[in-house]
Amino acid sequence: MRGIRDARGKGASGRRNLLEGSRRQTLEPANRNCITEAGILWTMSHLKQKSDITRKVFSYMQRLHERKTE
Repeated sequence: MRGIRDARGKGASGRRNLLEGSRRQTLEPANRNCITEAGILWTMSHLKQKSDITRKVFSYMQRLHERKTE
């Protein structure tokens, strides 16, 4: 879980690394690089159950995603 320690106290890039680290554990290789909307939602529904930090990442990524699709 090196990702969590690295990500703490960093900006967006740190949180991005944290998300990638968690994603690597939850997704099969086939889904790992899936950035389609369904892929994001599927990833998020898994990550949402993980921890308080990950929930913050979840909401941050959601806002980012909403901004991109506006």
